[in-house]
Amino acid sequence: MNDAPLHVLAGILRDASGRVLLAQRPAGKHLAGTWEFPGGKREAGESSLQALARELLEELGIEIHDAQPLAAITHAYPALHVRLDAWQVTRWTGEPQGLDGQSLAWVPVAELDDWPMPPADRPIVAALRLPSRYAITPEPSVDTAVFLRRFEVLISRGVRLVQLRSKSAGDDALRPLAVRCAAIAERHAADLLINGQPSLALELGCGLHLPASMLRDWAVGAPDDPESALAREAWLPRRASGSSASAAGHETDGNRSTPRQARGWLAASCHDAEELAMAARIGCDFATLSPVLPTSTHPDSVALDWRGFAELAAQASIPVYALGGMSPRHDADARRHGARGIAAIRAFWPD
Repeated sequence: MNDAPLHVLAGILRDASGRVLLAQRPAGKHLAGTWEFPGGKREAGESSLQALARELLEELGIEIHDAQPLAAITHAYPALHVRLDAWQVTRWTGEPQGLDGQSLAWVPVAELDDWPMPPADRPIVAALRLPSRYAITPEPSVDTAVFLRRFEVLISRGVRLVQLRSKSAGDDALRPLAVRCAAIAERHAADLLINGQPSLALELGCGLHLPASMLRDWAVGAPDDPESALAREAWLPRRASGSSASAAGHETDGNRSTPRQARGWLAASCHDAEELAMAARIGCDFATLSPVLPTSTHPDSVALDWRGFAELAAQASIPVYALGGMSPRHDADARRHGARGIAAIRAFWPD
């Protein structure tokens, strides 16, 4: 297989009701019959936006006027390595038509999982559901009332993806606070993830964020502790054979794993290409990649800088958030360098 990935552009078009346009791959093509986001490969000398505009004009007969990067992922098929670069098309003229004879369908985002899609398109579905900002709480204070007030302010300001992070409290100590945070998040239709405590997240029906050490442990195999092993099994998606995802690798033939027992997002903290590969292999929906810029909280960590971040993000097969020194002014930079958005503590947590 050629090591250089084929750069493919995908356009995300929404109609007035928010449905997304899918195109069916015609007979005779790789993964024929599956449904994908319309687009095609970039030609030499084209920018990503130029390639997207040309492909959508040729395939759908529309002229795009505005588009913004959504996410970019890499997927290795048995004989083809693809870099799928997805853009949200916000303004266009013309009515989409299947000019290559392909069938088209407008599909609600909530129903996309029910449609057979190429494996490379699946992470783009996750990116569509993920907001551009991922807030991480500081260590909960002794004054729970103050922490909860600030958590409510955070959510009321429009943040819809939040990680409850506590390095000092175990399940029993964190449970009362987590229950109340989960209730606030549910009231505002926000998604809550709990850092490093799979049993508690499973119990509350929240998402789970794996610290890098736990990610590595889970990628190697089941823990010796029975309770931890059961929690791991609940969070990892299962293959058609009934075995859980493991270091053995992930499927590339278009078959999907059966749903994991646990509810909510599964994410992981990553710092290099190996950890990004592990996160994808065990079925994480997304990852944070850090540190992008120097931070006062981790002064000894070597920052990736945007170039280093982009090089690693280009190898990721799941959506990634840029973490480390981020603030809202970095939103555009993050997306331009291949991120779904930014993740931060101080930039979002209310004073």
